[in-house]
Amino acid sequence: MTGRERLSRQIALMVAPSEIVDDADELRAQLLDTVGVALAGAGEGTVTTMRSITPHQPAGASLVNGGHSDAVAAAYHNAVAAHVLDFDDTHSNSLVHTSAVVVPVLSSIAESIDTTYGKMLTAYRLGIRMTGFLEALGPALNGAGVHATAVIGAISGAAAGGWLLTGDADVASDAAHLAAGMSLGLCANFGRDAKSLQVGNSAAVATRAALLAEHGTGAGDTIFGSTGVFARTLGQPADDFVRWDDPCIDALRVLDIKPYPCCYLIRPAIDLARQAHQHLAGADPTSIHSVEIQIGPLAAELADQDPVLDSAMALKFSVRYCVAAALLTGNVTVDAIRRPREVFEANALESLLARTKVVVDPDLPPTRSRLSLGGGAADATGGTYETAAAAEKLSIEGTVTKFLDTADTADGASIVDAIMGAPLDAPFISHWAHQRRIA
Repeated sequence: MTGRERLSRQIALMVAPSEIVDDADELRAQLLDTVGVALAGAGEGTVTTMRSITPHQPAGASLVNGGHSDAVAAAYHNAVAAHVLDFDDTHSNSLVHTSAVVVPVLSSIAESIDTTYGKMLTAYRLGIRMTGFLEALGPALNGAGVHATAVIGAISGAAAGGWLLTGDADVASDAAHLAAGMSLGLCANFGRDAKSLQVGNSAAVATRAALLAEHGTGAGDTIFGSTGVFARTLGQPADDFVRWDDPCIDALRVLDIKPYPCCYLIRPAIDLARQAHQHLAGADPTSIHSVEIQIGPLAAELADQDPVLDSAMALKFSVRYCVAAALLTGNVTVDAIRRPREVFEANALESLLARTKVVVDPDLPPTRSRLSLGGGAADATGGTYETAAAAEKLSIEGTVTKFLDTADTADGASIVDAIMGAPLDAPFISHWAHQRRIA
């Protein structure tokens, strides 16, 4: 059996296990979150630059901040908007920003076909489960300096798009293999504008692959075996990592909706800093003598950039900055990343940063961290905090609140109603158009 044939069988297994109604509310919440962070990110410089070079046309696939383009260009543009704030969801086991790729792919394709909300959500769930199927490859890719979202996101988005177009697992497999041969991104771009462009390219690759596969275009063994992208980048074939014959129904449960607009690997340390802020109970955080953040090797490699206050991109990947921000205010917000000099008193922030250091513990996994504070004479600000368990996923209600607080639109309640209340047999295109029209 070829890799294409075996993946086709795996895709059929992942589509089949349960009715979409069982997961519809949670999928709607993930979709709502993706729309919200895209609306919030639509005015960022990288997105406006993308918009200026995106070909516009009178009709076609819609752009998140107005206008139309072809499906591939729209998927690229909208994925950049969804990821530019680094506030989009992350599949915790793979570290892949699944929805920032899969949602723009499916929404762009949905505008060209007659499909329902239920079928779109089924394709969306397939893309999430495909990420779960490949999940062990994510940390390995990132550790090798290859952007996991750029590769796995493209494969997952292409499979989902191919299935949405045709309902055929063979076409979905062909699309995934086409995308694997066209995808690439590097971790060297983390903390740079190019990171969100890599996510956009992943969505464009996936959309193009799905459209090509629909018309019978095939590819070689680009995923599995010695010729696949993973064997070529990791020196070990994907077959050794993937979850064959597993429907991967748990993948949606670990698709975490981010509470903070920064690298996912920083979340455990921020959670601990927020606990410490509450424990201080009014004590002056600037009196903390020292801050020690213990993180694992992957987090240290990808998320310990220097806290350059004039670079929002760098701050998203600075565990030291994010911990200092949480200690000072009890949270890390979009404004804290965009405008730190307006949110914080400069001397207090820079003084705390000067007393903050990172220690790498090789035994700490990405979902764990430790935080030690050195107190003053009365030791009122001292203490040690440690992640006891992986953080719980944000609830549907919490996701709605995040959307209303984050999305850059005055019509948030109407968008919530459109996404969360749409019947599964309703045409998906009308609801997506409604979200864009009032955004």
